[in-house]
Amino acid sequence: MSSSSYSGRHRTPGRHRASRKRTLPRALTPQFALPTAAAATLVLTTTGASMAGSAPLELKTTPVDLALAQSQVTEIRDDTAALAERRSATTDQAALLQGREQEAERVAREKEREALAKKKAEEAKKKAEEEARKAAQKWVMPMGKYNYTSGFGSRWGRLHAGIDLAAPVGTPLYSVSSGTVLKASHTGACGNNVWVEHWDGTVTRYCHMDYFSVSVGQRVAPGEKLGGSGNTGRSYGPHLHFEVRPGGENGEPVDPIGWLRSKGLSL
Repeated sequence: MSSSSYSGRHRTPGRHRASRKRTLPRALTPQFALPTAAAATLVLTTTGASMAGSAPLELKTTPVDLALAQSQVTEIRDDTAALAERRSATTDQAALLQGREQEAERVAREKEREALAKKKAEEAKKKAEEEARKAAQKWVMPMGKYNYTSGFGSRWGRLHAGIDLAAPVGTPLYSVSSGTVLKASHTGACGNNVWVEHWDGTVTRYCHMDYFSVSVGQRVAPGEKLGGSGNTGRSYGPHLHFEVRPGGENGEPVDPIGWLRSKGLSL
């Protein structure tokens, strides 16, 4: 082949460069730009999914990420601590309320016991006072053993103001109830005699006594010994002359037998 024919097959260097145009692939032209970007995204997504399924993904953290994570952990810890503190406070408050309720119940029970004890003590005191009052206001006979020898009424032209109970000299004589000794002396016909004013205002008189066991102003109880029977004054044998004056020392005497019966006593 001749050189002339070979050279006819090629372009000249200068012409070749001048006439060449730079053209883009069709896929990179504006008409295909969006579909190509979508396809690239799909490829990357698929590739990422494939890589995630085939190999563990290595995460890279930054100081900002670490600070954020640490802040979140701290917040969680703070929230947990606050919750625990609130629960503890609630528990403490419940325990405190329970303790106060128990203390209030204990105090109420103690007050109830004290009130009951006080009530019982007051009732016992009232009972004792009532028993003491009844004991003090009890009526008894002026002698234990005696012989009834003379009654109340007119005798030898004048009033015999009491009853006569005969007994040996020195036989104990008793106050018929509680009272105060008004007199303890020797007076003419009555001999040695004692006057007692009792709690209801009644005055009793004991005549012809041999001796005294009490003194003026002394408080006496029912059945307390006043002295012993005798034969002093105008007397014809040892005996007790017993008088009763419901109206007091200056009151009119009454029949002791009827008066003693009104007190539940009899000769």
